[in-house]
Amino acid sequence: MARYDDLPTNMIAYAAVISCLLLLAIIQGTQALCFNMMNTAQQEKLLGSEYTSSKALISEQLASISGYKRVAKPAEMGPDGKPTGESPQSLLQIPVDRAIDLILQENKGRAVSATPGA
Repeated sequence: MARYDDLPTNMIAYAAVISCLLLLAIIQGTQALCFNMMNTAQQEKLLGSEYTSSKALISEQLASISGYKRVAKPAEMGPDGKPTGESPQSLLQIPVDRAIDLILQENKGRAVSATPGA
């Protein structure tokens, strides 16, 4: 009669292990889902944000270096910190792309004349 009163310990252990694994899988799945949702929300915030003050400053700077214009030459300072010479002169400011082309042409001419046997 005692054998019918025993609990099925093998089945209880099997059910406990299975339920622990199932709980672990549910926790990991929930964690992955939350992580994915947080990343998606953060990406949407970044895509929707605008930096108007920075964009305005950058476009102003690009406009200032992309065209020809006259600018005042700053006065040269002496060792005592006072300006030397007469009144400041005006200079012609050229676009950066044109300045790069001119420098490359100058360096190309120097490289050709500096090569031995040329």
